Amino acid sequence: MYWNEIGTLNTRSFYLELEASSKAIAEQCRKARYLYLKGSLSEGLNLEVNQDKTVVEEYLQRYGLPLALIGSLNEAERLYREGSTPFQFKSCLGHLRSFLESVHSEVMPSVHAQFRGQLPNRWGEGLAYLRENGVLSGAEEHFVASLYTLISDEGVHPLVSEKEYARLARNFVVEYSLLFLRKVEKLGIKTTLAARQSSI
Repeated sequence: MYWNEIGTLNTRSFYLELEASSKAIAEQCRKARYLYLKGSLSEGLNLEVNQDKTVVEEYLQRYGLPLALIGSLNEAERLYREGSTPFQFKSCLGHLRSFLESVHSEVMPSVHAQFRGQLPNRWGEGLAYLRENGVLSGAEEHFVASLYTLISDEGVHPLVSEKEYARLARNFVVEYSLLFLRKVEKLGIKTTLAARQSSI
C-alpha cells in the first residue's frame, strides 16, 4: 500500500482489523503473565519471600558483613530449589541454621558496643542478651529460639529431612533475618566492618 492510496481504504474494515490485532496482542500478554506466574508457583517459589531475601542480602552488604553469609543463604536456596533427595534437604537446613547463627554472631559485637555488659558467646545467651536490651521482644526471642530448635531437631540431627521442613525453615529464616536486621537498623546500631575495625 502507498500513501496516495490511503484515501481508498475502507475505514470500517481497517478499524476492525486494527481492533482484532490489538486484542490478539493483549491476549498474548495475558497468557505470558499467566505462564510466568504458573511457572513461579509450580516451582514452589514464594515471590514475596524471594523479594525479602534480596533485601536481606542488601542489608548484609550495606553492613559490611562477611560475603560468606550471602553465600550460605544462596547455597541453602540452591539446595532447596534443586534438591531431590532427603540428604540435599538436610544440607539445606544445615546452611539455614548456620546462617541464622552467623547473622546473630556477626551483629552481636555492634550490639554489645552499644549496650555493654557481658558479651554472650552461645546462641541461647545471645538471645537472652538481645531481649534484655530491647533488641528482641520476649515473643520474638521465643519465636527464633523455637525456629532454631525446629531446624536442629528436624533437619540437622536426623539422618534425612523432607522438603517441607526445608521450605518452612527457608521462609522463616529469611523473614526473621529481615525483621532482625531492620530492628538493629532502627536502634541506630552501627553494624559495619569499617566501624568495628576503627574501634579496635
